[in-house]
Amino acid sequence: MFANHFKNFMFVNARTVDSHAYGGGGAVEQMREEANATLKFFVDFCHSHNMASSAYLGFGTDVVDRVTRLCEDISKEFPNAIFFTRKLIFEQDNWFIRLLHNQAAMAIQRRPIR
Repeated sequence: MFANHFKNFMFVNARTVDSHAYGGGGAVEQMREEANATLKFFVDFCHSHNMASSAYLGFGTDVVDRVTRLCEDISKEFPNAIFFTRKLIFEQDNWFIRLLHNQAAMAIQRRPIR
């Protein structure tokens, strides 16, 4: 769809830190390792295809706020950045799951630029 248009890729991941994250010894560190492994996969894929890439990881109680702040930081460093998001697709889908899990992208998009 955008053949040869984008040359640099930045992957952004934000994780929710709540009472479940503090559930046991090393739970937050395990969450960080899993998130970094996922980001590393995408960065390594780009590098293996001779594309520049980097990753940004954030933690917070409000994922929408954390992603928004990460994107604002990226925009300051790379003023011409374009952001894309994804939609989760579940095997067992219904209106409630869609409401809970797929409103983040729209919420981020509606946030005013600071």
